[in-house]
Amino acid sequence: MLRKEAWVLSFFVYVVSLLLLFAYLYGQTLAFVWRSRDKWLAYLLYIATAIGFVAGTGVYIAKRLQPKKLLRLLTTLNRHVIVLAWLFALIGFVLLIIYLLVKQTKLKFRLDSGLKQLALAFFSLSIIPLQMHLIPQLLLKTGEFVAFNEESISTGTLFRFLGYSLGLLLVFLTGLSVFHACKRMLDKHLYLIAVLNYAAIVLHLSVRGVSSGARLGIFSSRNNFIFDIMILEDKCLPYFAISYLLLAVVTALAVYLTHRKLVGTFKTAAMRRKEAWWQRNCRRWAKSLVIFMLLSALTLTVVNDYITRPVKLTAPEEYQDENRQIIVDLKQVEDGHLHRFAYEFEHHNIRFIVVRKPKSNAYGVGLDACNICGIAGYFERGDSVVCKRCDVVMNKATIGFLGGCNPVPFPYVVKDGKIIINKADLEKEANRFPLGA
Repeated sequence: MLRKEAWVLSFFVYVVSLLLLFAYLYGQTLAFVWRSRDKWLAYLLYIATAIGFVAGTGVYIAKRLQPKKLLRLLTTLNRHVIVLAWLFALIGFVLLIIYLLVKQTKLKFRLDSGLKQLALAFFSLSIIPLQMHLIPQLLLKTGEFVAFNEESISTGTLFRFLGYSLGLLLVFLTGLSVFHACKRMLDKHLYLIAVLNYAAIVLHLSVRGVSSGARLGIFSSRNNFIFDIMILEDKCLPYFAISYLLLAVVTALAVYLTHRKLVGTFKTAAMRRKEAWWQRNCRRWAKSLVIFMLLSALTLTVVNDYITRPVKLTAPEEYQDENRQIIVDLKQVEDGHLHRFAYEFEHHNIRFIVVRKPKSNAYGVGLDACNICGIAGYFERGDSVVCKRCDVVMNKATIGFLGGCNPVPFPYVVKDGKIIINKADLEKEANRFPLGA
């Protein structure tokens, strides 16, 4: 993968993975509130959105101003708001189910209407803690636009910003499509689809909420079921993305099939054209929902797998071993590519690299490790040498000098067309490489 692709895709995937759940919840709830024609519910949703945005921004500011002093407090707060978002959504879902059951009994009092309003109120309230959890992470990510030792305005910065912006755009269009598709559904389809959508959302929040509750001590992490959920938390997003896609297809079909053709008679040609336009508009939103949700699902499955696939370091090459010295023939490393070597000492696998510097007969020699990222190692991407952990590109001309994410230097001598390294100098660095690593 080229470096510019990595810059764009990593930020793109991060934003989509962070906000897809919120977009689906907000789009569904906004459509339901719009269909209810209740201005107080609309006010509640908008006020909850504003409060959540302000509170989330406040948490972000606190993290930036006092990152160490408030670390424990803000971590605890973050876990509490996840649990709170889950509980609000769960209560809303239970009330929605009760409302539908009461509605089937055809009772003549207003209990059913009150239950629906209460359910939507709890879904709206879940927006507040969810934003408090998401907004700080979203804003903190902007601090990574400029990488370590990089100019503030550079190709890397622009590509990272591009990936971030495209992620926001896709999430916005996905949420907008959920809203417009759901608000165009017939009543007989709306509640079934809403129950399915909210069930997926609540289940997704349940995984996050139970895991956060266990970390807070609300649930026992020693319980096998709770522990399995905590493990599932790190793996569940692609599965929920696929479930959202399937639900989006069902929603889109319900909208598309009920708006395929004109039904009834019209007094004027203008009224007929207006209805035909509305039908086309509904079909377009149904298509857009499938398209944008498909893009989101592919982002969190195929693209995410592509960019997170671990880079395998090349195997160590052979070298001469003479009289407590390691000898590397310059002919072996003169091609300008990265060459990796390893020396075993008391079960420590001490790795080091050799690179010929560009437009020079000099060589960069250093450990396959640095003072920032440890023993993650380096790999080649095109003509560049890249840190496996932080993805920073090394300046080949500075390899062999201490600083930043550069390979840790050690003494060596170039003589008679060979690089000569004393084993004693490598043995001093043995503790950098854990036993068996």
